Amino acid sequence: MLTREQRCKIAAWQEVFQSPTEVQRRFHATYGPHYEPTRRTIYAIHAKFMETGSVNDQPRSGRPRSGRSEENQEVVETTFVQDQTKSIRRASLELNISRATIHRLLRKDIGMYPYKLQIVQSLEPQDYDSRLEMCETLIHRYEEDPNILEQMWFSDEAVFHTSGKVNRHNTRFWGKENPVQVREHQRDSPKLVVWCAISSAGLIGPHFFKNDDGDTVNVSGDNYLHMLRNFFLPRLAQVADINNVIFQQDGAPPHYSLAVRSFLNEHFADRWIGRRGPLEWAPRSPDLTPCDFFLWGHIKTLVYANNPRDLPTLEARIREVCSTIDRSMLANVAQECLRRWAYCIDKGGAHVEIRH
Repeated sequence: MLTREQRCKIAAWQEVFQSPTEVQRRFHATYGPHYEPTRRTIYAIHAKFMETGSVNDQPRSGRPRSGRSEENQEVVETTFVQDQTKSIRRASLELNISRATIHRLLRKDIGMYPYKLQIVQSLEPQDYDSRLEMCETLIHRYEEDPNILEQMWFSDEAVFHTSGKVNRHNTRFWGKENPVQVREHQRDSPKLVVWCAISSAGLIGPHFFKNDDGDTVNVSGDNYLHMLRNFFLPRLAQVADINNVIFQQDGAPPHYSLAVRSFLNEHFADRWIGRRGPLEWAPRSPDLTPCDFFLWGHIKTLVYANNPRDLPTLEARIREVCSTIDRSMLANVAQECLRRWAYCIDKGGAHVEIRH
């Protein structure tokens, strides 16, 4: 049982240092190793002092205390405000509160929600107008022809490492508003460079960028053009009328080569979207293309669930997952595109913030 003096010390130390670990260290140094307050106790005493000005317990009615008590609510909220990346499992161990209770407190009582890590580049001042103009054009074309989403093919490349360590989809941030977080990862394990194109009509790919020896290579203007001519175009002709297709690519340097743009002008005339294309693709806009906001995250989540450790296994797993993406799933993704474009317009070109 803590004395009133010890409670006062705990409240004062926590207010000064905002660290239960530092409070425990000072408590140990002051009062010896016989008793050390838990993090839950420290948070509760500090919260009580800040609310009531007293460290004394209030008289109780004798009824058993609910897991979702005001005291637990204060402790849990303080814990996640101080560390938004803390997992419910870790908080449960530290606070000695069940995971189910913590989850209910966060969602129903405190109003905190888990957000996926969203990695985006900071927008430049001119980007807002270009994103706004692009989204307005896309929405206008959809209103003129609702079938346009079947004719519009979005394309992109992604890197898959055998380590599987680049997995932002397992990262959650608890908060009342969507936080802006950026993480950098060291990428040094064997990798595959993969390209796909999707529309509500289907998926073309995957294509793996390799040299003549079968080794992975980075994307260049030459091998990108070779892929478009010898891989994408023949497969596209099997599933769509090329004369109606609208092709989208981002502004990556290999996509911008003169040879690539000449090829797109030849085969898609005024029907391609990209850097210096008939319709400019706005830079720094991964939140507006389904390859970035859906496809790669979906594939990586399933691929890395089986923990592939070598490139042949990784490649086979990518092919297998791609084969499971059906038209009903892609139809939903197309609707999400419309929602994001409309959201971007509503927010004046700002990044789309999505709650998960």
